[in-house]
Amino acid sequence: MAQGIEQGQPVSGRRTFLRLLLFILVLSLVAGSYLALVSHTAGQGRHIQQLEKDLFDVRTENQHIEVQLAEEESVHRLLKRAGEQGFVAADQVEYLIAPGR
Repeated sequence: MAQGIEQGQPVSGRRTFLRLLLFILVLSLVAGSYLALVSHTAGQGRHIQQLEKDLFDVRTENQHIEVQLAEEESVHRLLKRAGEQGFVAADQVEYLIAPGR
């Protein structure tokens, strides 16, 4: 019997080694998957930040354009441009009635 136990120890040691090796392999796969997920999530976060910055820039530019449009459409500005093109204010307005109305 003593010989059987002695012969069984190397097999048990080999099993322990294989189990440890399998555990390390599984742990490495889980850690690698976790790192890949974290890296992907960080990349998506940076992309979202860039999109938010772009959105802010577009909104700011839109506000500037709205202000510029309001200035261009102001009555004072329109009257000035009309004068520059040779238009004058009418002294007397005469309305015509269209036949059939």
